[in-house]
Amino acid sequence: MKLVFDRGASGTSKHSSDVGEPFRYLIREFGLQHFLFAHFPSADRTGLAENVIASNWPADILLRVERSGEFYRGRFLAELRRSILPAFAESTGLGRMEKEGDDNELLDSCYGEGFANTMGFPIHDAQHRHYLIMLSGQHRISDEARLGSLVLSVMKVVNVYAPLERPESTPLSGRELDCLKWAAAGKSSEEIALILGLSSHTVNDYLKTAMRKMNAVTRIQAVAIACRLRLL
Repeated sequence: MKLVFDRGASGTSKHSSDVGEPFRYLIREFGLQHFLFAHFPSADRTGLAENVIASNWPADILLRVERSGEFYRGRFLAELRRSILPAFAESTGLGRMEKEGDDNELLDSCYGEGFANTMGFPIHDAQHRHYLIMLSGQHRISDEARLGSLVLSVMKVVNVYAPLERPESTPLSGRELDCLKWAAAGKSSEEIALILGLSSHTVNDYLKTAMRKMNAVTRIQAVAIACRLRLL
């Protein structure tokens, strides 16, 4: 499969438009209709809109999943967290964890033939970034050889895309990282100050600066983001 990534006039990568074209080619080759390529949701980044990289899902479905808040908690993603093997579901697979019967309509109601069956699997790139792939169509791909070929083709797309992805901005200083590391170990500001030979006021300043740089509200959230970015 030949993968072509268009560049803008400035020569910089245009994320979703670049990776969307090879995914559109891929689903045509395998007789599928829809794809979703996203960062795998994490505890500090749970929504669909903030994770999606490229998708040809209809806008109303994307909006409905985003508004539901169920993207991170859905049973399909729960299954993908337990295994590196592809998982299969009817429709989008993004229904709620609860049983049907309350006033909330399930997300995984049928959206037509294009979403009759969905395959999803997690994948990591060479920089250890965690992605989610979801591919949907009328028929489920059950032949192991064809399924293996599809997974390999997806890996090729991600392998080409990954170097083009802009690194997340984390301009943390050494002292800011030191303070976050000890905060992650459960140390208080006073304890960190003793360990690093600083005043507790200075430690708090370093932590506040690190939180601001990573758009975190609390030091716990800052630690979680730093762990996700493999800074700690």
